[in-house]
Amino acid sequence: MNEIGVTPRMSAPTLLPMPRLTFRRLTRRRLRLRLRLRLRRAMAMLTLGPLAACVGNDSTAVAAPTLQIAASSGTASVVQGGNVQVQLTVFRGGSFAGAVDLSVVGNTSTTPLPTGLTANLVPTQVPALLTTATLTLVASSTLSTATVIPVNVVARGTGVTTASARILLTVTAR
Repeated sequence: MNEIGVTPRMSAPTLLPMPRLTFRRLTRRRLRLRLRLRLRRAMAMLTLGPLAACVGNDSTAVAAPTLQIAASSGTASVVQGGNVQVQLTVFRGGSFAGAVDLSVVGNTSTTPLPTGLTANLVPTQVPALLTTATLTLVASSTLSTATVIPVNVVARGTGVTTASARILLTVTAR
């Protein structure tokens, strides 16, 4: 009973509708993508290397930009009139995360490939988020089989030292 002499009546509690909870089922593809992302982050942390440069007076350190390129194999063999593919991997480090331009030369940076040997790079510019390219070497049927041909893939990026990967190509007769 309250002050006026009326006993308050308790009403039934109002039930609010429960929100529907939906659980996103992680598919194998999503799990693989998450795993790749975590792996890339871990690899980026490992490849940072020692901090090489300091910027400003506040002792904020910035890793020096680096660029490396590697071929899946240092040697390759091709039959006259045939072709061979080599996978290339670009490694960016430090503060470098930009696009990388690729080109193919002979023994030195100014020496072209010998007549009868053609190089096709896909892509010729590796975008910032990608790391791989494919080099296809096509040998004509008249290409000499007497020597080993050095093929250099040169990688260039803005603000980093040029890097290269060497492949020694052996041409065999049909």
